[in-house]
Amino acid sequence: MLKTMMKNFEHKLLNKKMQEKMSISFSMVIRLMIACLIVAIVGLTYVSSKLKTFYQSSYNNVALAHSSYGNLQEGAKNLLHACLISDPEIVESRLALADTCFDKMKQELIDLKKTSFADKSVFDAMDGDTEVIDALIVQFREFSRQNDIENAFIVYSQQMLSYFADISANITTIEEVEAENAAAMYKASQITKYICIVILVMAGVLSILLGRNVSAILSKALNSSTSELQAASVQMASGNFDVSINYTSEDELGGLADAMRNMVDTTHAVVSDAGRMLSGLAEGDFTVQTEMEEKYIGIYETLKNAMQNLKVRLSETIQGIGDVADQVNTGATQLAQSAQHLAEGATEQAGAIEELTAQVENVTDMTKDSAAETQKAAESIEMIADEAMQGQEEVYRLIDAMDRINSTSKEIENIITDIEDIASQTNLLSLNASIEAARAGEAGRGFAVVADQIGNLAASSAQSAVHTRELIAKALEEVTDGSRITMNTAEVLKKVLSSMDGIKENAKNSSEGSKKQAEMMKEILSGIEQISSVIQTNSAMAQQTSATSEELTSQSETLNSMVSAFKTNAS
Repeated sequence: MLKTMMKNFEHKLLNKKMQEKMSISFSMVIRLMIACLIVAIVGLTYVSSKLKTFYQSSYNNVALAHSSYGNLQEGAKNLLHACLISDPEIVESRLALADTCFDKMKQELIDLKKTSFADKSVFDAMDGDTEVIDALIVQFREFSRQNDIENAFIVYSQQMLSYFADISANITTIEEVEAENAAAMYKASQITKYICIVILVMAGVLSILLGRNVSAILSKALNSSTSELQAASVQMASGNFDVSINYTSEDELGGLADAMRNMVDTTHAVVSDAGRMLSGLAEGDFTVQTEMEEKYIGIYETLKNAMQNLKVRLSETIQGIGDVADQVNTGATQLAQSAQHLAEGATEQAGAIEELTAQVENVTDMTKDSAAETQKAAESIEMIADEAMQGQEEVYRLIDAMDRINSTSKEIENIITDIEDIASQTNLLSLNASIEAARAGEAGRGFAVVADQIGNLAASSAQSAVHTRELIAKALEEVTDGSRITMNTAEVLKKVLSSMDGIKENAKNSSEGSKKQAEMMKEILSGIEQISSVIQTNSAMAQQTSATSEELTSQSETLNSMVSAFKTNAS
């Protein structure tokens, strides 16, 4: 029967959705659980009813019968004590206790009569016996109070004891009936309990068997599909999309199999197409296009867009590299030409500096001679001043010396004119050097500083030459005045002598100025030598720059040949 039910259940689950399969299985288990629950509730209700009846009826009745029997015995015992004792007080207390015990017994018999399963005739007989006992107790009480122990004992032993025995026998009968009924109820409840336990155990075993079979059916339905899908998933996880999925069904696993088949087909097509496009890009062909636009959906569209962006970016980059290579080639050619011109100009400047150096050396020698002559003139003026003190004859010698001074001063003036020309040419050369240094850019920055120093030295030389010219002019004026005074009159010799101090001071200043000019010309010569060194360095750097430019031109041509190997949309 169970096998037939399981076959029907399996056939019912065939081609059902997973949710419907689980719902049917869950519904079947719930029904079985509800059936077991109903059986358990019914059994427990029955057992509870029996136990309730047992406790509220039979068990209580047995207790009431036992209690009434005890009260009967206690009342009879107190009556016996009352008829054997002569003390009135004790007799009254015993009679009171006996009345209390009999009242309790009567009330318990009334309660017992309501719920007892014994025959009603038993209770009727006990009612009659209690009425007779009540009447006998009245007689017994009168004999006891009168201290008539004999009659009281006769009433007790000959009349009351037989009724006590009847009532006791009836109570025992009731107790036995109630005990039997209680035992029967307890036995029935125990049987019901065991039946419920057996039913629940059978229901549990049936539930276990049914659950196992349901689980086996579901496992069989799932394993037949999940094993193939799992194997296909493992292959796809390892990168193998050449898999076949044959499972078909109308449930969710069938839909999953269809989705996996579509995924395998789409992924295989996309990977193949993407590999073809990337191979084209690797070979330098940036015009390659996809052959299955419709396959790139979802996340595959992101892959397609990424490859398109990569193709565009690489194409633009290659084109940009080609443009930059052309610009580098053009710039390198221009740089080589400029460096060649700069090297030639530096060579010409080096020649000009050599000529300037020779001229400055000549001027320096002339300045040294001028300084020596000026020193001699100062010494001569001192000698003239000393000899003028000696007399008129010395005046003529002074005139001759003044003539020599005049002639020498004119020569110094010519030398100063040459110095001014040299300073002007040096200043012009410094300006040309600054212009060439500016054209040389970063490499000519040191050369520009030296050119500025040469310009400053030239300006200082010009100022010194002007100052020297002024001093010489002033000296010539003084010499001329002295000669005129000397020739005109000897009487003004004192005046001449008095002015000789000024002439001597001027000669001294002229000598010191000549010395300074000589030192400045040395500095100019040193600056020109530095300029010559810088120009030679610039010439070497220009030649090196020209060689580097030629090498850069060669490299840019190589880069152009490499870029031309790529095939872009623009090309």
